[in-house]
Amino acid sequence: CLSYEKVASYKRAAKASFEISKAKMPDDVGMLIELKRQGFIATTPAQDYDDSYCIEYAKKNNSCIVSNDRYKDHVENVDETIRVEVKKWIRYHRISFTFAGDEFIPNPDFRFPE
Repeated sequence: CLSYEKVASYKRAAKASFEISKAKMPDDVGMLIELKRQGFIATTPAQDYDDSYCIEYAKKNNSCIVSNDRYKDHVENVDETIRVEVKKWIRYHRISFTFAGDEFIPNPDFRFPE
């Protein structure tokens, strides 16, 4: 099991140009590595804007995004001519969620788009 301190020390040893805050540290790094190895998750280049990857992937695969991010910054940064369309797509394809203890609870009011 990797702890925050161990991962942070690896990042420092690799002379990474950023620090990892405890709030952003995943609970189970090993599980994420395994899920990536199995092809269940993908990562984005650190210097790139991850919202764009996530939204484009979901669009291309006729999928929904499970996230509490409202993507307001993404909407503000797209070309004005498609802003309304992008905002509408996100509204109908983003599933918010919460946890009750360890139980994952997706938004019960969400309806999959047709």
